[in-house]
Amino acid sequence: MAETVNVAGKQYPRTAVYAAAAAVLGIAGYAWFTRGGRQSAGEADFLVPEVPEEPTGMLPFSGTQSGTFTEGPVAFRNDQEWYAAAVNTLTLNYGVGDTPTAAAALDRYLASTPLTATQIPMIHYVINTIGPPPSGARTIRQESAPGGGVKPPAGAPPGAVRNLSVSTSRTQMRAVWFVPLTGEAVRSYKVRFYGGRAGGGTFTVREFTTTARDVKSPGNLQPAHSYGVEITPVGVSGQSGPTSRAVTQTKK
Repeated sequence: MAETVNVAGKQYPRTAVYAAAAAVLGIAGYAWFTRGGRQSAGEADFLVPEVPEEPTGMLPFSGTQSGTFTEGPVAFRNDQEWYAAAVNTLTLNYGVGDTPTAAAALDRYLASTPLTATQIPMIHYVINTIGPPPSGARTIRQESAPGGGVKPPAGAPPGAVRNLSVSTSRTQMRAVWFVPLTGEAVRSYKVRFYGGRAGGGTFTVREFTTTARDVKSPGNLQPAHSYGVEITPVGVSGQSGPTSRAVTQTKK
């Protein structure tokens, strides 16, 4: 192997050329590292600028918004798999606060034991979400009230939504709530965002139907103004429950 290398028409010792190349690479690498790996202004000119993502959760100005996660009917191999999915559905999606409460309702349903007024909509919700157990749907019956009376039958209108809360930015309002725990299972919610008139009364900012429980108003509200929201649950039979309201003010 030749001991010299031809560089630009001149012969140089091979070891000297390699040493010089290594030094250049080392200096370039150090400069890049000290700049944090950022490209120069000249390099940046060739980059495609990032396009900002559109805000998530913003509702369209027309049509129906559907945002609640549901598993949908699933082909479970046995009742044990269905039971585990049903517990998750009640605790994560429906809003039941603890696993024992969900398990108590499911145990009574699978044993064909009459259910409480609170448990009945829980079972309706599970069946609507993931379907009946593989061994077959049970009859949903309501237990008798003390003294021989009978509580309202299954299929009664849903109760009011729970824990309705609102928050605002300067130009938008957000509403979040939990499903009712009484009456039949909820099919959807009627939502109305509204503002107050100077002379009294209200005007509708936007009105729509949704299955979501976390919604936003259009993003064109006036800063430092009062706005409200109305939430009306609609049961699987089409019956409407009571309307819940909350009022707040946008930020300055």
